[in-house]
Amino acid sequence: KVSRSSLGARHDLSVNWRDAMRPVRDAAALGRNGADALRDATLRFFADAKNKGVPSTAEMDKKETASDLLTLVRAVNGFSATKDLSSLTRGVDALVADLVALDAVALDNEVVAVLCA
Repeated sequence: KVSRSSLGARHDLSVNWRDAMRPVRDAAALGRNGADALRDATLRFFADAKNKGVPSTAEMDKKETASDLLTLVRAVNGFSATKDLSSLTRGVDALVADLVALDAVALDNEVVAVLCA
């Protein structure tokens, strides 16, 4: 099943958010030793979201989704200037818009501060 969103104009309801985020979370847990893995996993997450749609957040807690969103934003903000940076920034903006529209993310002070940075 696929539904509309601003990122790739659809949601991929067949893909679970947790499964899609697992490589990003695993790479982020490696800290500085996982910088290349985090970049690759983040690029893969956004490429999949663009091509297939945003993963389903139906079974997600809003705070967990917010935590994952912060991981993605911090990863993108930590990238050195690359050819993919501007498209990733647009991808982050679209993902935030989608998650807010779905009421799937808790917008607490930390989330807002990171998004505004």
